[in-house]
Amino acid sequence: MCLLRVRAPSPRRRCVGYRFAEVEGRLALAALLQAFTIRPAEGCPAPRWKRGIVHSADQVWVSFAARARGASVPVAGADA
Repeated sequence: MCLLRVRAPSPRRRCVGYRFAEVEGRLALAALLQAFTIRPAEGCPAPRWKRGIVHSADQVWVSFAARARGASVPVAGADA
């Protein structure tokens, strides 16, 4: 009995559309971050941050505030 196990290729290698969708998602997220300031919603308990990741026992509600045109996007860790 021959036990030949063939691994399926990862989704990135299998479909060019998968990679395209990943890039589109990143571009959409970058556009949102450039156009809006994202903060925890009022009345929502402040989430805990651990190594740049939000941790919460419940859902995290956010509010979006439009940035002023021409305002720069703050970079985490950058000196002002």
